[in-house]
Amino acid sequence: MKKAIYLILSLVLLTSSCELFNNGKNKKLDPETLSQMLPGTWRWSQAGADEVWHFSEDRTYVKVKRFDLEFGTWGINEAGLIMAEQKEASGTPYDVLLDGNLLMLDDLSLIRDSLAGSEVEEALSEKLVGKWQSKVAEEIYEFMPNGYMIVRYADEMSEDGRWSFSGNQLVENNAARSAAPVFFDGNEMQWSTQRFTRIGDIAPEDIPAITPSTNISVKGQPIEQHKFDANLGNFGQVAFTPHWEDRFGESIVHYYLLRNGVAVYEFPEFSEAKGKFDGLKAVSARDLNSDGKLDIIVMADYVQEGIEGGTKNTINGIYINKGSSFSFDRNLSQKMNQDKGINSVNDIVKAVRGSSTSSGKASKPSTATSLAKYKGDKTICRIRVASLQGTIDYEAIGKLSDLGILSFEPSDNGYTRVYLGNYVGKYTAYKVIQQVKRRGYPSAFVVEDQDFLNKQEEGGSPYSTYQIYSSKKLNVGTLNEIGEKYREQVFIIFTGTNYRVSLGMYQKDLYPYEEQTYAGLGGTLGYEDGFSKKVN
Repeated sequence: MKKAIYLILSLVLLTSSCELFNNGKNKKLDPETLSQMLPGTWRWSQAGADEVWHFSEDRTYVKVKRFDLEFGTWGINEAGLIMAEQKEASGTPYDVLLDGNLLMLDDLSLIRDSLAGSEVEEALSEKLVGKWQSKVAEEIYEFMPNGYMIVRYADEMSEDGRWSFSGNQLVENNAARSAAPVFFDGNEMQWSTQRFTRIGDIAPEDIPAITPSTNISVKGQPIEQHKFDANLGNFGQVAFTPHWEDRFGESIVHYYLLRNGVAVYEFPEFSEAKGKFDGLKAVSARDLNSDGKLDIIVMADYVQEGIEGGTKNTINGIYINKGSSFSFDRNLSQKMNQDKGINSVNDIVKAVRGSSTSSGKASKPSTATSLAKYKGDKTICRIRVASLQGTIDYEAIGKLSDLGILSFEPSDNGYTRVYLGNYVGKYTAYKVIQQVKRRGYPSAFVVEDQDFLNKQEEGGSPYSTYQIYSSKKLNVGTLNEIGEKYREQVFIIFTGTNYRVSLGMYQKDLYPYEEQTYAGLGGTLGYEDGFSKKVN
């Protein structure tokens, strides 16, 4: 029935196309107007053939044929519509005329069909599902058929998320800024500027039984001062974000986990709450039961309802991390609320851990976090942020300047590689890259640059660096303005609590004048209280 309908439409289009060409002078649009009207999904149909053509606003296109897909780029000039296939350097121009929902390309008649967009997305999704190895890094992307994805890194770290298609644009975690076209060529894929090779299929046992949901309606306004980032096991790197809602005069609080601004989990009810929510005293992520997973502690203030000038009470709540979900531990929370000595998060941690050992049950040994294994490493690393083609948007990439010193290295293939660095130790590099990925560069990866600090022989002259400041929050934006000669001499070390920013890497007893050089540079930058500090 569907084919018959399109056959009739084709006959109608063929008739109307004659009229269109007869009035071509009136229907041929200028290139700018045509560029605005062309993007969308179009169908070409005739007896025995049916194709969907999707033109994207970023000047890429995909044709969904019966047994194949064709990818390429499009452009418009005075000669007409130019469509160049992915493997071709240029394409043959089409004479193009457009009248409402009718598009004429030479002797082809296409009709706009917005519903056909789903056919494009289904065809691309079928190609995408599987395991893909990055060609410039060691990460592996696993695209599940249910829209779930896992990114596995060479250091055994991983993070999860969601994927979807919008036309021919692959979107990560519902973030519009991550949307980029994909091109397939056999077992090869290009996604934006990143290239991948297919290395396997997704087996049923590869798909987790529980995957974080992104279909969560977030209620209320975020309480920014109590928002924090944490790596919460199966949820990966997320932001714990409380939201306050005033519902018909009733004050309510909700707790969410956000990834790239999208809610992936909503916490169950805070069942110990009694009265009207009046604010948060503290929230924190701690491993309370020593199982290697971070649990959530909440200390919230509530006012007893029904009593004028009611007393404000702090009610403690504990959410236990079950891997793919959190459960509210009512018994443990009640114990913490009955203990009059509880006044802070640290008090709760001590009380919970104390009760678990004094009860006669042996506590489980703590499992190290994925970053902990890098403590003590002294490899000097950089972060490859992206490989960009054409004109670089320095304003956009400059938003990363607080995380490290930016550098740009042109390559022979016309791409420019963007780096952040230098970071002393993989522990620091992998700590910073988490922030880089959250800011819209999911394919960033760590590059091990120099290893001389790890390989130094015993008894050798130690290395020092001139520390200019230490802070809990990394911000080296102003250091990106120093001269090219010294930009690569800025080093960043994360201690577990603070970021230490320093200048130079030198052997003080062999080359004492170098310390004076960096002390002078620090002084010109406004850091008068710097000092030399041994690195190993």
